[in-house]
Amino acid sequence: MRRLFRWAFRGLLLLIVLVVALLLSLDSIARAVAERRIRAETGLEARIGSLSLGLLSPTLTIENLRIYNSPEFGGSPLLEVGEFHLEYDRQELWAGRLRCRLVRVDLRELNLVVSQPGRMNLALPAGGSPPLPPRAPRKIAGLRFLGIDTLNLSLGRITALRMRDPKTVRELNARLRHRILTGIASEEDLWFQLGVVVLEQNGGISLFEFLAKS
Repeated sequence: MRRLFRWAFRGLLLLIVLVVALLLSLDSIARAVAERRIRAETGLEARIGSLSLGLLSPTLTIENLRIYNSPEFGGSPLLEVGEFHLEYDRQELWAGRLRCRLVRVDLRELNLVVSQPGRMNLALPAGGSPPLPPRAPRKIAGLRFLGIDTLNLSLGRITALRMRDPKTVRELNARLRHRILTGIASEEDLWFQLGVVVLEQNGGISLFEFLAKS
């Protein structure tokens, strides 16, 4: 009987160790899954420095995210995000809906490139207007998007270049810190408000004009 209890106790300890090891590795597992999901959704390579999932709170934090352009656009970094922090509604998520209570983004660098054939890595409409997708998707990553209550945006450097003439470069150093945006009910609202923020910066209008003429 003692031997049975001893093996049962050892089995319980082994189970505890395995559970703790799994919990400690969840973030690294989630990071690898996130990188693969970005590649699947966009076709672009992604590297994540660290990813943290809130086990007791509905939060997600990504640090040092870098997404690279496709070979058509030189394979250089498309964007670099110092921090992406998300606080979401857990009950809505269980129901298949994504409501973001708070999103905090530190976009350190965004590089816009026009390829040799004249295609752009991020499409902009003619006329130099802020980027507006034709329709907001009903679902994002399989979830119905219900909007963002508060977006805390920090914006660093934006560059734009044409591969036909790589010496012609436009650069915008926004140095924008913690700009608060609200009332984002759709992806269209998000793109519009981001476009307005860029246009408000010194050199923002010339940047959009440069890209629109490409």
